[in-house]
Amino acid sequence: MSELPLFTTFQAPAHAQWFRALQASGPRRAWQLMDELRALDEPFYLAQSEPTVEELTTRTTAFMEQLPALPTERIPEEAARFADYGPRLQFEATFIHLWLKDRRVLFDEVVDASGQEHLAEAKSHGRGVLLLPLHIGPSYAAIPLAAHFTPVKTLFNKMNFDEIKAWSCPDLEVQGMQLGSTNAAMEAVRVLRQGDTFCMFPEMDPRHTTDQHHVPVPFLGSQVLAPVGPIALSKMAGAPMLPVVLRTAGPGRFDFRFLAPLAPPRSREDMDARLLQLWELIEHEMLRDHFGDWEMWFSFDRIFAGRRPELVGA
Repeated sequence: MSELPLFTTFQAPAHAQWFRALQASGPRRAWQLMDELRALDEPFYLAQSEPTVEELTTRTTAFMEQLPALPTERIPEEAARFADYGPRLQFEATFIHLWLKDRRVLFDEVVDASGQEHLAEAKSHGRGVLLLPLHIGPSYAAIPLAAHFTPVKTLFNKMNFDEIKAWSCPDLEVQGMQLGSTNAAMEAVRVLRQGDTFCMFPEMDPRHTTDQHHVPVPFLGSQVLAPVGPIALSKMAGAPMLPVVLRTAGPGRFDFRFLAPLAPPRSREDMDARLLQLWELIEHEMLRDHFGDWEMWFSFDRIFAGRRPELVGA
């Protein structure tokens, strides 16, 4: 079984004393120390990693080349960037978690937050807010960052949520709900109808399926099987959807943005329109920066219908 990278959010609670020492050094020095340790560990991690970086780069390049909307000249760089994305996501998300207890340090020295007016607009409807963090950049940290601005209940799968919260943000108003522990849809609707914030990732069904609850949507000149769950929840509760994006801005610096809310659908036709609107937004956000920093490339065989993508108009 492959080892995890040296720094992962899931393992961090087991090394609390180590991370306290990093916190004491401040963000700039902590980033340097973590980066040096990561560089020392990287050869050992890569030696047992499957697929290898080279294999993952080759597979991702071949798939990206089938998507007409991707700029061809950037594909080699972005495919190589994606091959390093998994460990980098964990490294950066772990780093952000170090500062969640200290709002001043977090937002003065680590994260630039913007778009809070969009959150206020979404909350003003009084029907709850369906928070949709995109799988871009160190996305795992987007949920507790959002909880600094509004209490959040989030759906998760295969994650030691309670341990991570106790270690990184025990006083933050963020709750987790394990997939399968209850009826997720009904619990989400309950939270939203109370006027609160419920969070889920929109690009892939958390059950890791592509069943009848998915529909084809144009994406990057091809099509994806998009889960309709977020749209259906928004309609059931009458709650606006609020996308958020967390991006790397430089060594130890990150940009966190609330984007403009999407109105809840009122009809079947509205549902189709909102799903298309959401995936147009995901495509826009991918192409505005490093499209290799999208976690769903790990699952392209599944979300692109498990086959070579059918080109729109071909």
